[in-house]
Amino acid sequence: RAPAPLDPPPPPPTFGPPPERAVPGVGDEARGILVLGDWVFPVGGPAIRDGAVLVSGGRIAKVGPREQVPPPTGAAVFRAAAVTPGLIDGFTTAGLSGLYNVAADRDAGEATDPNGADLRVADAFNPDEALLAHLLSEGITVVQAAPGQEAPIAGQAGIFRTSGGSLEAMTVRFPSAMVFNLGEEPKRSFG
Repeated sequence: RAPAPLDPPPPPPTFGPPPERAVPGVGDEARGILVLGDWVFPVGGPAIRDGAVLVSGGRIAKVGPREQVPPPTGAAVFRAAAVTPGLIDGFTTAGLSGLYNVAADRDAGEATDPNGADLRVADAFNPDEALLAHLLSEGITVVQAAPGQEAPIAGQAGIFRTSGGSLEAMTVRFPSAMVFNLGEEPKRSFG
């Protein structure tokens, strides 16, 4: 006899603070984190109904049906309707430009020299920027922060986590790329 078909996955969640804990507490990663989901959407494979994701030492250790992923002793347990992999923003100025997007809060672009090869986003990246916390609340866990579009050779980009508290803890890879810009922005800035 064929198993009963599964219900379709739930609609995308509306964002707001979850009912239990908003973010893992200090020390949770060392003890382990277990995320239980009505639906778990792994990177490689079909959706898992009533699934679990175990994080140990800051890395995903196991993904599967809830009964196959036992929590380690003392692990922090979180619940969600849907669990997805962290999203990656492949090109952003978050961490360089602030939440309010005012001139005093924008450190992504330099229009002083068309050759900005020596400019490093790591020197301007602000780990305490509120925009990074907002991105994390929306599911974006990693960003590639890049210089702005003003200079033809804009500078060195870097890949950073959206949480961690310090530049060292948030850096995944620096430098990750040298950014070159073509088109109207560099022409407006340098003719």
